[in-house]
Amino acid sequence: MQPRIYTYKITFEEVSYYYYGSHKERKYNEYYMGSPVTHKWMWDFYTPKKQILEIFNSREDANIIENRLIKSVLDDKLCLNKNCGGIISSDMCRRGIETQIENKLGLFSRSKKQIKIDGDKGRETQKRLGIGFYNLPIEMRKENGKKLGQKNVETGHIQNLGEKYGKLCYENNLGIFGLSKEERKENSSKGGKVSGNEAYKNKTGIHSFGEQQRIDIGKKSGNKNKETGHIQELGKKQSKQLNSKKWMCLITNYVSTSGPLTIYQKSRGIDTSLRVEVDLLNNTNINE
Repeated sequence: MQPRIYTYKITFEEVSYYYYGSHKERKYNEYYMGSPVTHKWMWDFYTPKKQILEIFNSREDANIIENRLIKSVLDDKLCLNKNCGGIISSDMCRRGIETQIENKLGLFSRSKKQIKIDGDKGRETQKRLGIGFYNLPIEMRKENGKKLGQKNVETGHIQNLGEKYGKLCYENNLGIFGLSKEERKENSSKGGKVSGNEAYKNKTGIHSFGEQQRIDIGKKSGNKNKETGHIQELGKKQSKQLNSKKWMCLITNYVSTSGPLTIYQKSRGIDTSLRVEVDLLNNTNINE
């Protein structure tokens, strides 16, 4: 009998974990139970069983099918494969980032200021040399953005990735979650001004429309909001949220909601910034 080239699946008698692979025999029916790295201990601790799935004429064909098998289950918690053709599972990505955070390696070895400076330098270099993103005409950037956005909507890839890494950043106080409220507000203001100026200069976004087109878009949007009641409902929620918070004047200790307290302070010549938010449940007897 001739040596075979095949894909296989390893399972275990005691647990539900599994592992895919491919193998080229040196001699027919030689003993081979896979070549795991990350979870090699399972092969020693449990009882592995091998199932030959398909036999091929070339190693290249076997590798193609092996990659298809692994890619479809790479993020399955029961799958012991953690790498497929250079693609790493989400679990391994998470572990890698946690290790970098813990040991201050890679990106996490630098301060936020250093990261920002390096990022700004990279963007300025690309602009100056007209490379990367800045090598493309504006119309092509728009078209590529639309195609990519549509593809992400269809696959849900970016949404899923955002959920995973958003949770990771939240748990480790990274990115926006590592900023104070004041820092977030300042960054939002700066980002809005920069993106607004860029949109105006390049005639993108709302600035890509003529005055009449903007008017027509505004009317359509207004009519749609009337039909759905979206803006009214949002206004009610925001109003309820605003009125659920009470503030105390630091001069007179008078407590009220934001609007009435502003009127109260102005009528008495008190600076409206001299106030502090108080807990609604503890306010009821303050004015008595």
